Amino acid sequence: MIAIISDVHSNLAALEAVLEDIRARHVERVICLGDTVGYGPQPVECLERIRQFDAVLLGNHDEAIFHSHKTEEFNVRAELAVEWTRKQLSQGPEQESPGRLDFLRNLEPLKE
Repeated sequence: MIAIISDVHSNLAALEAVLEDIRARHVERVICLGDTVGYGPQPVECLERIRQFDAVLLGNHDEAIFHSHKTEEFNVRAELAVEWTRKQLSQGPEQESPGRLDFLRNLEPLKE
């Protein structure tokens, strides 16, 4: 069985609830369709959990961490969340923060 999730938006409480349900259902593979970060207060923790998934795609909020022009269609709240998230992902031990950013940077977007 495969679980497909998306739009976590740094909401660790929601992600943990979904992961608990996934474990209870004995799901074998987990795929994330993107937008791990954005809005919520725990981008680092969410990213660490999602890095363990079988496949992760790049969402527009994930991409905006590296490309400011991607926020042109975002509302003010979303733009502020991108700036704040960028800072959060860049902090911490040097071996961790580049790894987090590299992980996001290397994700592929969903092909249309």
